[in-house]
Amino acid sequence: MLAVAGLAAITATTRLLLYSPAPEDLEALSRSQQSNHATLEALIGIQPWMNAGAMVLVVVLMFRVGRWLRGLVRRLLAAAEELR
Repeated sequence: MLAVAGLAAITATTRLLLYSPAPEDLEALSRSQQSNHATLEALIGIQPWMNAGAMVLVVVLMFRVGRWLRGLVRRLLAAAEELR
């Protein structure tokens, strides 16, 4: 649960940093560039399910890799016991 919350915080922060220009930068943009930025923000806002889907995929993959690593460690420990 903590991993999901951390991943959500990282995703939100990354989105803010990548897609939100500073106010002084917005003033310097031409009208067409401001319109393009507004369109980009609208597109990002329309598709929040994509971010949720990506987070679910990452969490599922983390659990799968964790389970695989646990199995690998158990096999290595069993092999080490046999060598003794």
